[in-house]
Amino acid sequence: VDSFGLGGILYALCFGLSLQTSRIIQWADSKEGIRGSMHGVHHDIVDAMEGLLCMDPAQRWGPDRVIQWASSVQVPQALPGGELNAWPYSEECPQAIGARLPKGWARSGETIGSLDLMRIGGVQIILVDPYSEWQKLYTVDAGEQVKTAYENTDTQALQWQPPMMSARQPVAAPNASTVLREGDVIYFGVNSRSACTQSLKAVISEHLGLSDDLMDMTPVSLARSPSQTTFLEFFPELVYFQFPPHCANAVLGQHCHKSVGQNALNLRSVFGINVAAIVRRDGSVSWWPGATEAQGGLVRSGDGAL
Repeated sequence: VDSFGLGGILYALCFGLSLQTSRIIQWADSKEGIRGSMHGVHHDIVDAMEGLLCMDPAQRWGPDRVIQWASSVQVPQALPGGELNAWPYSEECPQAIGARLPKGWARSGETIGSLDLMRIGGVQIILVDPYSEWQKLYTVDAGEQVKTAYENTDTQALQWQPPMMSARQPVAAPNASTVLREGDVIYFGVNSRSACTQSLKAVISEHLGLSDDLMDMTPVSLARSPSQTTFLEFFPELVYFQFPPHCANAVLGQHCHKSVGQNALNLRSVFGINVAAIVRRDGSVSWWPGATEAQGGLVRSGDGAL
């Protein structure tokens, strides 16, 4: 059993980052060790990571100790879920790609509209994740209360107070006026079953003015690229909610997108909700729907949304 690898997985789940060799060396040279860089992490999790990532194999936790820990820890009270529930993937997974805008990107400061990205057929812009030195996250303090914290993306330093330079927040419902800058990551949902992912990447690359040689990188060379200025495929985590009865026979878009006898929800502008899919009453899923009925954006009685 690879106990050290299990500790690396636990680290990634807590921080959203892979465990780097430089981080391990830093722990080894530090008097506080692992605990010195785990401020704000629940103490039970710190115990597990310290045991699993112990530099001495003889002192490292084994399977029996992990089982004992898992059966005895006290899980902090979770935030109330309300009407949102995690979506359990079964046989169908959405297709989605992201593009990281490289340092020195020539068109930094332009908008989604000026780049004509919203006119690319077969894709929907679902999220813009702006580059920031600081990342806002939620963690557990010493009193086991969920609190807001801020982590430096370069040093992984954690602090409770907001940084002097405010972090740019992700844009969950991007539109034509959304500004893109170097270092940002823009995510696209592929809403056409007939679309070739490689062809879509080429079109997006042309609109963004990205280097063509990046298109031919393999997943291995991409993972080893220090700049990571290329496309990546990702697996979105989604939550589900049921449309209220009064939303039936309404399109997701604006009034200009509805037909005779239909209503318009305008979810992006009014509520800031970016619908990734409509879950039909029969269980089928319409991924990355557009604003109109023809684009799969009509809500029917009994439908839900992701």
